[in-house]
Amino acid sequence: MHLGSNGLQPAGAWELAALSSAPSLHTLNLDLRNNGLGDEGAQALARLQTAPEMRTLRLYLQKNNLGPAGAQALASLKDCPALRHLRLYCSGNKVGPAGAQALVTLAEAPALQILWLDLRNAHLGDAGACALAGLGGGPPLHTPHLGPGHKW
Repeated sequence: MHLGSNGLQPAGAWELAALSSAPSLHTLNLDLRNNGLGDEGAQALARLQTAPEMRTLRLYLQKNNLGPAGAQALASLKDCPALRHLRLYCSGNKVGPAGAQALVTLAEAPALQILWLDLRNAHLGDAGACALAGLGGGPPLHTPHLGPGHKW
């Protein structure tokens, strides 16, 4: 679902979080970039953790005014029981070191096989980078190619 740059704000995220009650939801792609969701919107989307059959989740949250509290809320997606593949795009937000430390806990998801984090321009600093370095013992960590000419 491509809903980028639609001015959804947190209220829109709360409405979309209701998708978690869809009984046969296995795969969800939500492109919500540049919507001003903020930390409250991230808290709403964290409700997706209650989708019992969700196996693949891709959240495009670039440029949404997310801070450490938003990243901490998104880290609760680790409690999604069937989640195998998670792609979380948070570039252009102020996730910060505390947010990075919270996102590292996504690797604790019981069924997770692939974790893909895009944290470009997320104000991580050295402490955030150190936290992400701790992901080496978890599921395979796939990072986006950051080379020139790559098309997102």
